[in-house]
Amino acid sequence: MLNKFIIWLLIIFVAFPANSGTFNEKNIMVNKIKRSYVTKFPNSYDVDQKIPLIIALHGGGSNWKKFNRATTRNTLEKEANRNNMLLIFPEGKNNHWSDGREKHLQGQQTYDDVKFISELIDLAIDKYNVDPDKVFVTGMSNGGFMAIRLAIELTEKISAVVSISAQMSLKIQFLQLDKPISFMLINGTNDPIVPYHGGEMKLFKLPKSRGKVLSSTQTINYFVKNNKCAKPAVRSSQDHNKFDMTTLDITEYKECKGNTQVTLIKVNSGGHTWPGGRQYLPVALIGHVSKEVNASKLLVDFFLANSK
Repeated sequence: MLNKFIIWLLIIFVAFPANSGTFNEKNIMVNKIKRSYVTKFPNSYDVDQKIPLIIALHGGGSNWKKFNRATTRNTLEKEANRNNMLLIFPEGKNNHWSDGREKHLQGQQTYDDVKFISELIDLAIDKYNVDPDKVFVTGMSNGGFMAIRLAIELTEKISAVVSISAQMSLKIQFLQLDKPISFMLINGTNDPIVPYHGGEMKLFKLPKSRGKVLSSTQTINYFVKNNKCAKPAVRSSQDHNKFDMTTLDITEYKECKGNTQVTLIKVNSGGHTWPGGRQYLPVALIGHVSKEVNASKLLVDFFLANSK
């Protein structure tokens, strides 16, 4: 009887690893510098089956926990779990990412964040049985800028990217995609930090520049051009929630080279926020959170529809 009980316990531990369903902080060395990341495996994780991966990048001055709880309101965690996807939250050094605006983020030049994410992807494929054809990246604000950079510089390793409250920096625009990649941009027109129509970024209306950025339309056009998308785009609007002060204008390019897609979600009157997430700071500082859509569900659906 005891032997049967032991065998039963072993079966449980094999089928449901200790890290399944929990957050685990881990470290790797990149250029002799310790880099940290947090894993969140789905409750139904099976070590013998390949699993999709979402790499989620926090905003500047934030960290994985604030991003997961205060920004997304745990919606990304829930959607990843519901769809049996591994979620990894890398941690930026000094709570920031080298997203291509280096001169505006002093001290970050030392850290090779592109290499960090590249090696993290390799590790996840090797150690966690991640499907190399289902590696996805998302991020907001500084993390969204970094996601755009990764979409260009790690195209070979990433299937699709969704960037929120971020646009392409002037420096990044001169880089060329090695191959087409599916890309979605979700931005608010009343974002007080990242100007929807491009220009100078300023944090909470402070005088110091955080760098110049292209407009949301110019950012999308970069991917439309490099993905050789067929025109015209499919356009639609949405106003399901009459009380959240926002509406959506959706522009979709569904016929792009390599079966990729490019989508712009324009959140009219939306702020520097994660749609469907939390109002993590007062409206006067960051603008309104849109309740028109659950951005986490939207991006997960986009990812799963755009594997390699």
